[in-house]
Amino acid sequence: MNFISRHLFVLCLQLALLCAPGFAWGPAGHRVVSVVAERYLTQETHRAVVELLDGESIAQASTWADEIKSDRKWDFASPWHYVNLDDDESYATAPKNPAGDVIEAITRLRAVLQDRNQPRKKRAEALRFLIHLVADIHQPLHVGRRSDRGGNDVKVRWFGRETNIHAVWDSDIINHWELSYTELATFLKMPTAAERAQWQKDGVQKWADESMAYRARIYEIGDGRLGYEYGYVHGPFLKQRLVQAGVRLAGLLNAAFSR
Repeated sequence: MNFISRHLFVLCLQLALLCAPGFAWGPAGHRVVSVVAERYLTQETHRAVVELLDGESIAQASTWADEIKSDRKWDFASPWHYVNLDDDESYATAPKNPAGDVIEAITRLRAVLQDRNQPRKKRAEALRFLIHLVADIHQPLHVGRRSDRGGNDVKVRWFGRETNIHAVWDSDIINHWELSYTELATFLKMPTAAERAQWQKDGVQKWADESMAYRARIYEIGDGRLGYEYGYVHGPFLKQRLVQAGVRLAGLLNAAFSR
C-alpha cells in the first residue's frame, strides 16, 4: 500500500467511525454531562476521581468509551452502550443480550468501582465507562426499539442533510445550537435541591423508563424533513436529560467514593 493509499484508508476509517451507530450525545453532549456532574461532586469524590483518572477531568474521560471502539479488542463492550426494547416490552420481560446492555453494565461497573479490593486498573476502567454510560442511558434512543436499532435505520433529513433520527438526537440538535460544551453547561437550568435529591434517589431502571416513555414523541417526524421546529419542540427535554444525567452521575460517584 503506497503513501496516498494508506492515507485514503485512514480517512475512510475515520469517516466510518464517525458514522457508526451508538455514539450517544456526541462529544459535546458527553462533556456537558460531565461539567454538570462536577458541580455536584464532593471534594473527597473529586480528588478520588482525578487520582483514578491519572489527572484527567471527567470531561476529558467522558468520550473514552466511544474512542476505544476503534480498537477491536474492545468490541465486547459495544452492547453496553444501549438496550433495545420494543414498544410492547419491558426490561424485566424482554430477552437479554448475553453480552450485556447499558442497564446491566452500569449496575455491574458501579459495583466494581465501589470495591476497594479490585485492581486499580479495573476500577479506573469502570469509572471511565460509568462516566459515559450514565449519559448514554439518558439519550432516549439508547433505550431504543429493536426493530430499527434505536432509530439508526430511520432515515431523515436534518436541514436538508441526509442522516438518521438517532444521529439527530446524538449530536445534530446540540451542534445546531452552536455553543461550546462549557457554554451549554452554563446555560442549562439546574435543578432545585429537592429535584436533585429525587433524581439521585431514582434507580437505573427509572432512568431507562424515562427515556422509553418519551420515545414515541421522537418518531413524530412527518415527512422526515427536520429542522428548526423539531429542535425547538424537543430541545427542552434534551436539555433536561443532559442535566439529569450529570446530576445522577455525580450522585453515583459520590456514593461510590464515600467512606
